[in-house]
Amino acid sequence: MSQWCMERVNKHKKFFELLPLLNAQVASLCLRWAGVPRVNNLLRTLPPRITKPAAEMFDQLVEDAFFGITRFSKGQWSEFNKLRMRLPIKDGGDGLRTMVDVAAEAHLGGVARAAADGLISEDMVRRRYKDSGGGGGGNEPGDRTSDDEPDVEVSRPQKKKRRTNNTHSAQSSSSSRNASVVADVSVAVHTVSARKTVVDSVEECIESIRHVIQDDPKACRKIDEEITDSASGFWSKFNVNVNGNDAPTPSSGNRRSLRQSVAAASSSSSSSAVSVGHNSESKKKEELEKAVNQLQNRLTKIREEKLLEDLKLKAADKAEAVLLANCGWEGARLMHHIKPMEKALTLTDFQFRSAMRHKYGLPPMSASDRVWNCVCGKNVGAGHNHACNRVMGPATMQRHESVGQTIAQVLREELKLVVINIPRTYVKDGEDEKYLIPDLIIRDSTNTFRTAVDVSGVYGEAKTNVLNGSIANKSVDQLRSTAAVAKREKRKEVHYRVLEWVADTKVVPFVFESHGGLGKRAEEFIDLIAQYGSDEVDGIQFAEFKGYLKRRVAIAIQRGNALLDQRAASAQARAMGAKIARGIVAAAA
Repeated sequence: MSQWCMERVNKHKKFFELLPLLNAQVASLCLRWAGVPRVNNLLRTLPPRITKPAAEMFDQLVEDAFFGITRFSKGQWSEFNKLRMRLPIKDGGDGLRTMVDVAAEAHLGGVARAAADGLISEDMVRRRYKDSGGGGGGNEPGDRTSDDEPDVEVSRPQKKKRRTNNTHSAQSSSSSRNASVVADVSVAVHTVSARKTVVDSVEECIESIRHVIQDDPKACRKIDEEITDSASGFWSKFNVNVNGNDAPTPSSGNRRSLRQSVAAASSSSSSSAVSVGHNSESKKKEELEKAVNQLQNRLTKIREEKLLEDLKLKAADKAEAVLLANCGWEGARLMHHIKPMEKALTLTDFQFRSAMRHKYGLPPMSASDRVWNCVCGKNVGAGHNHACNRVMGPATMQRHESVGQTIAQVLREELKLVVINIPRTYVKDGEDEKYLIPDLIIRDSTNTFRTAVDVSGVYGEAKTNVLNGSIANKSVDQLRSTAAVAKREKRKEVHYRVLEWVADTKVVPFVFESHGGLGKRAEEFIDLIAQYGSDEVDGIQFAEFKGYLKRRVAIAIQRGNALLDQRAASAQARAMGAKIARGIVAAAA
């Protein structure tokens, strides 16, 4: 059966080989949305001991596709990043879950769904199935319970041949499809592993999940709430159909269900059959339905929360832990959910790969496959272009202008506002703090709506922005650079206080973190503009416009980061300090 699973996975190989040929942004979305879930149905149907080789093979296909899309070098890929890429987007990863880890949770979810629908009978519990192709058991279902009895092959149910006559009725077509579905389910049920029952498989899955989180009492308690700590508890919770009664088996109306035969010893199973009133019974059914449908997702969430906490402690230094936290910020993870339906929301391959390198703490593209020196003479590493004083001013101006121009373009085109964009080229590098010049001045045609915006970016992993003290007792949310962003906002507010008093115009500090996280005042500005659009412009909905503006800003930040690296690389290539460091020019005596 394991060989059959590997053959099924091998059929997806072509899909993963073709992904890197697409636009990198599109390919990344396809990998996560259409690639990773491809074997979930297989994992839900068969126990992990059978699917493990196929799951390992599938995980390798996903990993190879990821490296093909991003063009990362595996030599630069640390164990920390290898684990991190498997985290969900909201936790700073790429959502490329390993199927080996998901297998136990998926199988429990599948069995719970089947049990709740009454599809698992006493026969299926008592029979011990073969691993080699859908057979096993005695002549009659449920007759064989001993491993000493010889194996007897039982032929699989034959699927009906597809009709080619187009004149058959819709009812016949529906019946044919239903028969095919029943046959598929029957085949799946008869492929449980050798010498194992469904109960054995459930118990193994529970033990596997608890083993992963055994050193975390809080996670163990959460698991107990979802599935309890034993197989009998699992059945007592899930082996009842959604109507509140034991579901009859398809083959025999009077045959005892698994709940009666296996979970009868559990006190909870007997109490669950007692009617406690229509409202409470209805609520109980709803809770059961929700528990069954969301079991796999909840179990996976508990494991991934544990992985995130462990990963935080495995970080090489504080900056790497802060990087992980910043990439889980709402604005930072938004990039991975944007569908490039228009040019304004599309990233080029260079821009996307540059953003991914910044996300995972890798050197920029210019230093990806060689030693590259900065104007300051140091080797260019992760984040160097965002922090080096010799290139930071001219280089970050590109990102600054990208965000400012995007905001101005959206307000002009969508809301028909008058926006005066003041380029930073009018101000010498390093002298912007001397002048009270915001980046955008915004007003409507009647001059009743007036505001100004000053755009500013923060590099969260800079030494001055990393929190002091140990990170062991801090949550991931606490590690984010929210304090650095808030500090920049406060400085801007003080800087423009006089201008607000003289010009009677509120200046909003639009501060963002380099990975995409937005400050509190930036969020408030987006809400203000979205509310104006909802009140004053026909066809503008608050939530829709707010989401659109956030997506545009998220793309603008990543484009700006790519431009930042390009500008810095150009300056570094011509710099005397870089030439001296590379040995092209001899240093002065």
